[in-house]
Amino acid sequence: KVGTVISPMRAVDEMFVAICKANPSLRVRIGNPDELSSNRMEKTLLVFKHRVTDPEPGISESTDGVVITALNEEAIASAALANKGGINIIVTYEAFGVKMHGIIRQEIIFAKNCILAGRPQKWLSIPVILTSHTYENAKNEQSHQDPILCEALMGESAYVSRVVFPPDFNTASVMMTEIYQTHGQIWSIVVPKNEVPVWFDVETAQFLVKNGGVKIEGVGYRQQEPKIVITAIGAYQLREVLKASQRLTEKKVPHSVVYLFEPRRFSKPKDIYEESIIHPQEILEDFYPPDTLARLFVTHTRPGRIQGLLQSVNTGKSTL
Repeated sequence: KVGTVISPMRAVDEMFVAICKANPSLRVRIGNPDELSSNRMEKTLLVFKHRVTDPEPGISESTDGVVITALNEEAIASAALANKGGINIIVTYEAFGVKMHGIIRQEIIFAKNCILAGRPQKWLSIPVILTSHTYENAKNEQSHQDPILCEALMGESAYVSRVVFPPDFNTASVMMTEIYQTHGQIWSIVVPKNEVPVWFDVETAQFLVKNGGVKIEGVGYRQQEPKIVITAIGAYQLREVLKASQRLTEKKVPHSVVYLFEPRRFSKPKDIYEESIIHPQEILEDFYPPDTLARLFVTHTRPGRIQGLLQSVNTGKSTL
């Protein structure tokens, strides 16, 4: 329900368990470098359990558990990536995800080359959940504040490397269903573990996941003739943008608000395969009217990454 305050990671947890239970013939592998329960995957841990050689009584542990845990990020990513005939998920603190970059990139390159060779991969797409992220780990300061993985993987081929930012519970629920209906892709997902409001109803969440972005209705002032377009990329960024929108509305400043779930779909295509998923000019102009040159982006990533990526809607340093 819109307005409910709940962690989007609850949706990831519930949907993953439900999808696995609906497909009992598929082997499950869960890559986990550390705190699965801290990252709100309690149901997943309760059902699937840590794999250990000597289970402790009363603990979610088993000799045949499918949660593969080790303080070696590349090793636990490999446990999921190697399970090509099953259902997989990797859940990590965002800062630890950097150590998985090499092995994940190799999978992306191989899958891309298979497409170019006319042999697209048939394994179920694999989500890499980046939570306990940059805006949630002040207690560990900069050692736990690093968005490099999502930034780096936005530079890979967008039809294999999907980088998304679900802002709320409903969007995360729809996204989880979508992931396992695709094949041969790596989905890098920046998602809050803390509670945030449900901003989008299910219908809007479905639109957001399908189209990669949405111009938010009912937000802004005189949206059809904005003097500035404010774009949020990330849940906490959306929260702050909505605060700014409210203040602009009070001052009667015409503006519109956009949320980008999958920013790569609004960039310039690098090849003919990306052309099929990148939005055409008319969609860009609907979100970013040509006569509205002032465009502000509030992003989870470092600003330079988005500034370079979105050259198709970047009107220059004087208006950013």
